[in-house]
Amino acid sequence: RAQSLEFRLQNESLLVQKALERPLVGWGGWGRSRVYDDTGQPITIADGLSEDFITALSEVDGNIWIGTVRSGICIFESATGRLRKIEGPNFLLTHIRAFAQDSKGNLWIGTQNGLVRYATGEFHLVPVQQLPELSVRALLWEADNTLWVGTRDDGLLRIRGDQVFHFHARNGLIHNRIYHLLATADDL
Repeated sequence: RAQSLEFRLQNESLLVQKALERPLVGWGGWGRSRVYDDTGQPITIADGLSEDFITALSEVDGNIWIGTVRSGICIFESATGRLRKIEGPNFLLTHIRAFAQDSKGNLWIGTQNGLVRYATGEFHLVPVQQLPELSVRALLWEADNTLWVGTRDDGLLRIRGDQVFHFHARNGLIHNRIYHLLATADDL
């Protein structure tokens, strides 16, 4: 931590210059849960964002999908520089927590109230029979057609086709809260 702070202090102007080359994004309080334009100004509702507080981001086909707390999803279209609000079903009007695109181009969306799949222009709520109260926090798609789902209180799910394997504290996890997923070179 000390080396990181020292680097940031010594190179502040370089870091700011680099950051201003493209939109900035940050999480947390004090205005950091925002998207910023190339001048450092926050992109807000007035610019087309469905709400000012963002909870998830993903690059999909060259565009940025932006999840919000209770206002669904917006897409920043890279080609035009415009924001577009997605008109979706009411089940998207909750915390959007994560995105993952599969090998067929479908987009998986993790929400406070479950798992959603976006395919051929339509949103579909995906029930997980074992967990009707599923609260998704993280998603990861792997090339072997496995969707990993990190949850708030229900551990980790491995979904491959119609098969769901549930990892939780009773079968080996240290804790049932999985907020981040990271693929490694060989395995998760």
